[in-house]
Amino acid sequence: MFSDITWSQYILTIVFVLATYYTILIFLYFRGAVISLMRTQKLLPQIYNRGEQPERPDYHGLEEVVADLKSILESAGGAEKGAVLSRLKQRLDTYPGLRLPAFRVALFQFIIRNATQACGFTVTERELDILIPMASSGIAH
Repeated sequence: MFSDITWSQYILTIVFVLATYYTILIFLYFRGAVISLMRTQKLLPQIYNRGEQPERPDYHGLEEVVADLKSILESAGGAEKGAVLSRLKQRLDTYPGLRLPAFRVALFQFIIRNATQACGFTVTERELDILIPMASSGIAH
């Protein structure tokens, strides 16, 4: 009887039996993890098929805002600090790029540096954070 079984058949049978045995053990002991893994694998293709893409930075819009801020600061000359900050706030309130932390920091640094050079007064980052909060740019704290 055992002389009719070849080594390849024996090894294939052992591999199949062991694979079935360990699959059952894994499913019994890690049922929750296996089910969540199966659900995750089914949901991932649906997310990517919906066309959801991360928000891409609008560099052209950033250039326009920087040019506008520069013209506001240069035209302010000796104007009062509050009036200049009010004009800056009006311009930045309509700019959606403030939701991106990198753009926000870059714009604030630009204002701080250029306000000192063009207008002769200093502006702190804290003043700008209070004047232009994250909530006004579409982000809740």
